[in-house]
Amino acid sequence: MNSNEASWFPMRVTYSRELILRDELDRLGIETFLPLRHKWVETDTGEELRQVPAVHNLIFVHSTQERITQLKHSYKSLEPLRYMTRPSENGKDNIIIRIPEAQMTSFQHVASFNYDEHVVFLDNPAFAFKPGPKVRINDGQFQGVEGVLKSMKKHLCVVVPINGVTAIAITNVPKKYLQKITPE
Repeated sequence: MNSNEASWFPMRVTYSRELILRDELDRLGIETFLPLRHKWVETDTGEELRQVPAVHNLIFVHSTQERITQLKHSYKSLEPLRYMTRPSENGKDNIIIRIPEAQMTSFQHVASFNYDEHVVFLDNPAFAFKPGPKVRINDGQFQGVEGVLKSMKKHLCVVVPINGVTAIAITNVPKKYLQKITPE
C-alpha cells in the first residue's frame, strides 16, 4: 500500500491528549475514531458522568499517510501523534500499522455500544490475539460484526481484534446468532 491511499491508522497520543487531538483533527476535516466509555468522575461539584477514552493514548485516524505526516509537520498541536508500527518480516525494519476497512467497521460498530455491559475492552493481549475460529454475528444489535470466537468465564464471546493494537469483546453472544467463517 502506498502513502497516497486513505487508510485507518492507529496512532499513539502522549499525555492523555486524545480528546484534544480528536477535536483538532475534526476541525481540519480529518476523520477520526476515538473509542469512548462512560465513567463517573469526581469534580468540584460532586460526581459527574463523563465520556472518557476507553483505551488510553490511542486514536484512529482515517487519511493518507502523506496527509497525516504533512499535518504533523505543519501544526504544532498535532506533533504528539505517533504512528504505531510492527516489525517487518525481515525483522530489520518497522512497518506502519494500517487497519483493514472491514476490521475497523466491525470495531467501530461494537465500540459504539460501549455503554453496554456486554461490551468489554480487553487489556490482556495474550488472550485477545490468540487464534480461534472466525465467526460472524447474524442477528441482534451486532449483526454483521466479524471476530474470533472465545470463551470468557464460561460464556461465548466474540472478540474483535485490531491488528495487535487493541481488542473489544462482545460477551454472552447467543450461539444461534453465530456463523463460522471459513478462511479464504
